[in-house]
Amino acid sequence: MKFRYDIGLLRAIAVLSVLLYHYKVPGFGGGFSGVDVFFVISGFLMTKIILSGFEKGSFSVWSFIVKRAKRIVPPLVVLGFCLLLISSLLFFGNTHSQNSRNIFVGLTFISNIYFWLKQSYFDSDAQSNIFLHSWSLSVEWQFYMLYPILLYPFKKLYFHHKKWFTAGLLTFTALSFSLCLLLIGKYSTFTFYMIPTRAWEMTLGGLALLYSDHIKLKDTARRILIILSFGIILLCNVFLKESMPWPSAYTLFPAIATFLIIALNTNYSWYQNKLFQFVGKISYSLYLWHWPFYVIFRFFLLDKYPVLLIPIALSFICAILSYYLIEQKEGFGRMRFIIPTALVSLGCALVFFYKPANAFTNSVRVFNDNYKAYYDKYDQLDQFNAHSCFVTSDEQYTKYDYANCLKVDVAKQNILLLGDSHSAELSKSFRKSLSPDQHLLEVSAGMTFPFLEPKGLERSVTVLRHFYKEFLPAQKQHINKLFISVHWLMDLGYSKPEIKTHIQELIQYLEQNNINYYFIGQTEKYTAPFPKIALQLDKKVDQIPDMYYDQNGAEMNHFLMSFIPKERYINVYKLPGMRKIDQQSNMPYMFDNNHLTEYGADQLTAYLIRNKYL
Repeated sequence: MKFRYDIGLLRAIAVLSVLLYHYKVPGFGGGFSGVDVFFVISGFLMTKIILSGFEKGSFSVWSFIVKRAKRIVPPLVVLGFCLLLISSLLFFGNTHSQNSRNIFVGLTFISNIYFWLKQSYFDSDAQSNIFLHSWSLSVEWQFYMLYPILLYPFKKLYFHHKKWFTAGLLTFTALSFSLCLLLIGKYSTFTFYMIPTRAWEMTLGGLALLYSDHIKLKDTARRILIILSFGIILLCNVFLKESMPWPSAYTLFPAIATFLIIALNTNYSWYQNKLFQFVGKISYSLYLWHWPFYVIFRFFLLDKYPVLLIPIALSFICAILSYYLIEQKEGFGRMRFIIPTALVSLGCALVFFYKPANAFTNSVRVFNDNYKAYYDKYDQLDQFNAHSCFVTSDEQYTKYDYANCLKVDVAKQNILLLGDSHSAELSKSFRKSLSPDQHLLEVSAGMTFPFLEPKGLERSVTVLRHFYKEFLPAQKQHINKLFISVHWLMDLGYSKPEIKTHIQELIQYLEQNNINYYFIGQTEKYTAPFPKIALQLDKKVDQIPDMYYDQNGAEMNHFLMSFIPKERYINVYKLPGMRKIDQQSNMPYMFDNNHLTEYGADQLTAYLIRNKYL
């Protein structure tokens, strides 16, 4: 195949977009779309290889898979083995075990399935998954397994009725994309990780090959389309947001732009920039190495600039070494290297998963690490959603029990808890603390703000619309107190002036309807999960240095206090007397960087009772 400089440039842009997104460089909030560019490129190349094999009469599914393994597996296995060694030195307890488990599922190309069942790509907890980026490799590998099997029965159709062959691939692409749109609302995690809703991006690359010879445009028109397409890919970095559903109709922007660049098959001189072509060559190894370095530095709270320039530099150094010493060396692509190395790596991963001993473990580290594992596995669902009154993007929180959560008890004082995950975290503590003559109602809708005209996660918006348009007008006379608790730092596309306007509209609505309301203020937010900070400070958390606080939390708290009536705003930022760790149970008061544990929520609820809010 003649070298395609346009593809080299696309690879460079894609991997740099992903890297700069992961390292949280301003202006690259939509850099995750670089993976979608890779998917389209991959689909084009695989279709080219398969159809060329058809034409030569030499195509073999087994040979195709072996060649893909020789290309993908050696750098991945070496990375996995190195990370297992690093993890055994730097991590401990459950974190070391989790690392080993994630590396194992990555090396077996099932990580996308495993992560679908465990965590959203955009969850804060995902930031500590050292092999999270392997999900895309698993999707591609599964595509490599299935794609030749899908195309092979239509080999004769390709030779004799190429238009029908193209129409068939176009239909498959449309069906996969339609499934993506159908599932994105209720099954967003499945849609993100799984091959049925991702295949359309790769088959779109195949269509770029099939349509390439049929695009008849003058050079000026081609040049304009090319510039527009590259511009769209770059602008995706700026304007796309994590809060947008993905993949979705928005994904058409980077996907179609990549399709056009490949299909137009131009070779302009500016494509051949040596620096970008070099980055394109090492893009696979750079993709592999950049994320683990970020996770390692972040784990030790070294995720601020200019310190982050060190893992970026290390990523490039390791990528260059990987490219020249592994990707370009034929010996590493031989099965006699791949098979034993992969088996050794998988064996080590299993051993470390079940026996995560670490020479540097101490009681403080065990406290933090084991606590986090315990909380994630057992307590979170019970604390946040024991009564099915909380919906959010996680597939464990999809159903809202209207009959139970909005059931008024006319014989009691009805307390209504409204908000997102920050109201859900208080639910259990409120229920435990209410007096016998009080009754709790709850509307906790994640990934959106509880505005009169909400936007955000579809299932949350549906719950809030029902609350404002049906429940509240009919039952407002029975609501004795309303508590609003929200994490106002969520990036939902609102500016601060817009947030202020919407909150003022909500306040006006509540006052017009004579509802006794209180805003539970913005809690502090940390630069890393609080248990990790407690580890760094050796549990000495009475006076936490300012460097560990995310100043956006303090700024948001001050902003809200500037316009919400003083008597209606309960300031809980750095709440006086809040004990950060229970000395008896070693329970931290937050389990991540902004959510209270049940221990922390109990303390906040007790504060509300002492001060006669509740």
